[in-house]
Amino acid sequence: MVTQSLTLVSPFSRAHPVLSPGAVLVAKLLALAWCVTGHLTIYPVVRHPPLFFLQPLQGALLWPAALTFLAVLGCVCIWISTWTRWGALCLSGSYFLALGSDLAVYSNNRLFTAMLLLLLGLIRRPEQQCWLRWQCAVVFFGAAFDKALGWDWWSGQFLHSLVAELANYGLLWSPGGHSGGRHVVAEILAQGAGRPVFAVVSWGVIGVECALAWGYLRNRSWVVPVNAAFFVGLIVLTGSPMGMFAYAGVVVSLLLVQGIGEGERLGDSVAYWSGWGLLLGSPLFSTWLVLVSVVGISLTFRRERATSRK
Repeated sequence: MVTQSLTLVSPFSRAHPVLSPGAVLVAKLLALAWCVTGHLTIYPVVRHPPLFFLQPLQGALLWPAALTFLAVLGCVCIWISTWTRWGALCLSGSYFLALGSDLAVYSNNRLFTAMLLLLLGLIRRPEQQCWLRWQCAVVFFGAAFDKALGWDWWSGQFLHSLVAELANYGLLWSPGGHSGGRHVVAEILAQGAGRPVFAVVSWGVIGVECALAWGYLRNRSWVVPVNAAFFVGLIVLTGSPMGMFAYAGVVVSLLLVQGIGEGERLGDSVAYWSGWGLLLGSPLFSTWLVLVSVVGISLTFRRERATSRK
């Protein structure tokens, strides 16, 4: 068994006795995204808790503060110490305890992120990092399967109605943005595209999600640019990263890039610090997605070229 000691390190450091440098990079970016998207403020007072042992804490004002402290502690352990796994368990545990306190904090994107952090914390051998890829494969395949079963999806009715509503309402919330702002893309699509077009796009979405699920299972590096393009399309259409979904979905795909996080490469530093682009709002976030994708592709090609020369 590998014993971890509490050693303070640079936020750039990706050294860990169990996790690969790429997994450490993913953990740091997930923790960064959790903070800058305001998720440190979601922790509720206990109200009608589904977990019976939390019932004595109903109305206790110290409970949200305790959960926030647990989340901050997790982020600190991930960022500046070698206790990355313990930090991931603390950060994911804070959300699961919040969910057990009040089901109102539930959302698919938060659960997805918390599960990734939980799996990072449970990894005890390097080969177990495939759990993260399997989690992504399950999410994308489940989403595609659910859409394929719904008449409103494969007929194009869902996207047609969504675009019409977005054209009337405007942009959804996004970091640094404003809800209800004019949504030019939705207005153009609502006026120029009919239901057959939306039906084709709907089946395209289902196909891409199936392809991403297969790519995650087979550990294919092409998932990185396809995944980034998928989320860029989501942001352009809705004007929102859908909570943590786009952030976590793009960040975890970096695990598919061979060699990412190894050494002190400039590309890895760019990938890390570009995460601060989350603070700048949805317009620049699309640029961040493309940047991470380009970094991933370049690192993959560099590794493959070096391997072929040997």
